[in-house]
Amino acid sequence: MHHIKILAMKKSVTLSIFYILTSIAILVNIFVIIIFPNPFNIPSIVLLFLLIIIVLHTILNFHIIFYKDTNKKGKSIIVNEYKAYINELLEKNDYILKRYYTLDEIRLEYKKNTEILIKTQKCMLPKKLDVYKNISYSIFYNPSEIISGDFYDNIKIDNYKSMFIIADISGHGIAAAIVSAMLKSLFVAYAKTIHSPSELMNAINNSLIECMPNNYCLSAIIVLFDEQNKTITYTNASHPAFFIVRDNNLIELSISDTIVGLFPNTSYSERILNIKKNDILFFYTDGIIEASNSKKKNDLYGIERLKSAILQSANMSVNDMVTFIKYDFFRYIAFRAPDDDCTIVTIKIK
Repeated sequence: MHHIKILAMKKSVTLSIFYILTSIAILVNIFVIIIFPNPFNIPSIVLLFLLIIIVLHTILNFHIIFYKDTNKKGKSIIVNEYKAYINELLEKNDYILKRYYTLDEIRLEYKKNTEILIKTQKCMLPKKLDVYKNISYSIFYNPSEIISGDFYDNIKIDNYKSMFIIADISGHGIAAAIVSAMLKSLFVAYAKTIHSPSELMNAINNSLIECMPNNYCLSAIIVLFDEQNKTITYTNASHPAFFIVRDNNLIELSISDTIVGLFPNTSYSERILNIKKNDILFFYTDGIIEASNSKKKNDLYGIERLKSAILQSANMSVNDMVTFIKYDFFRYIAFRAPDDDCTIVTIKIK
């Protein structure tokens, strides 16, 4: 539009100059005719010729002379084009808004379901550990996402015995949380009748194989606390070994069998260990020792650093002990969020 207007203005200026020069030529010719009144003289012929040129030029450039009318028509066409474009944009905007509201409804529904999952998972975890009459305990539970694949629980068998489990489901997030819910129900159901940790682990393994999603498995430790005989009986399915802190020494209980969820009718071994007053049982998941202070994961927190932190805090209360280890852990990873779920459970026999 702007280009057309400039072109029209240039032609208008050209016409104006043409008419001015032609007018001057006509005036000169009229003056000559007056002086020399001969109808067939050269000025008369020139005058007639100029008049013919003016008429023809005017007819040929009619649309430039009446540019305002043409401009109005051009403006009308452009306005109609803009209206059509605006209508198209409004239709697209309406479509986008509908999609946005649909996605927002999905987001709100997801948020609602996630909140339900968080609440459900918190309810799955025991409000307190009741593995022994006289104990103190402290727990650090840190999901890497909104919900976790780490799990721990205990169930009372009778007045003197209780069963404890700590597990780490492969992966994390919703799928891992669903598997941990399945593990919870199986542990509670079987522990009431199966009092051998190894047999209990095998029963859980066989049940999970039938219903666990593909590419999922879990590591776990199950411990039977026997307060009457002052013993613990434990089995380990590829879970990081737990420790007993006794007289400022660290005992690593490192037996380990096949991971849960891979092979049916797996044979799990179990061991019995005497426990005594002031023993501290230290359980954890591999999110602690496999946390890194770099994106390349070359520098892991590691088992040796964890052992060192445990021994340094061995004479503290279990709450202070966990606080000390947490600070050492997060300081090492530069206070970043860990990439995996992290859990520590400490139990001190009084």
